[in-house]
Amino acid sequence: MLYICPATRQPHYLVESTNTMRMNKEDRRAHLIKAAMIVARREGFAQVTTRAVAQEADISLGVVHYCFQDKEELLYEMAAHTINEIISTITNSVRTTVSRTESNSMTGLSITGLEEALYSDAIRVLNETSAKAENSPLIYEIISYAFHNSNKRFQDLITRYYNSLTQLFCNYLELIAQRTAVVWSMDLNQLASVIVDLMHGYLLRHLSLRTPQKPALASSADAMKVVEESLTLVIRTIVRNAEKRPVSLPLH
Repeated sequence: MLYICPATRQPHYLVESTNTMRMNKEDRRAHLIKAAMIVARREGFAQVTTRAVAQEADISLGVVHYCFQDKEELLYEMAAHTINEIISTITNSVRTTVSRTESNSMTGLSITGLEEALYSDAIRVLNETSAKAENSPLIYEIISYAFHNSNKRFQDLITRYYNSLTQLFCNYLELIAQRTAVVWSMDLNQLASVIVDLMHGYLLRHLSLRTPQKPALASSADAMKVVEESLTLVIRTIVRNAEKRPVSLPLH
């Protein structure tokens, strides 16, 4: 089948493997995005090309141009896929953490106890994000790409990403405050924004300690020590804004 690419006006023959011949267009797009993510993890987000994606997906270049108007559309869909994956993974992890907390009373925890509880929750969320959101390291490349790109859709995508995480952690902090009888001295939205920023710094530090030979979290004892120390500082920064709620004295 001959197809004329609207972006280049060049003719392409649509040649597919037997695995994709029966796919509808949306399934093909999903298949190509998955292939593109593999290329991005190997080569880098900005280095993804339609030709490399076609080779990874074992289809002709024409099929890629049939499914996506141009490389920019493909990169946007990749970015959206990555961001949705991270938001979904962190949201589910936080919800699971909150559910576990419901079965364990946190009322009456000291500030030190609160710090330990937050540290435990943070480790759980970060480990699950690293394990389940395999494309999460690409978020830094996507943010950088959006910064240098004039396409407002990319910028809106990053704004939605930060707003979603900020709201998620804002809700988490509000719930923790209710269960531990503390009040936050900083505005919750501001504190949640700080958490998101600190989390990004923590993850970036973790990524800087990884190597192709040892890509796992805390691949060495020294790396684990640095990761734990960084996270401890993050948690202490958060807890510094927590104060025990004054106990109301009965009226005589």
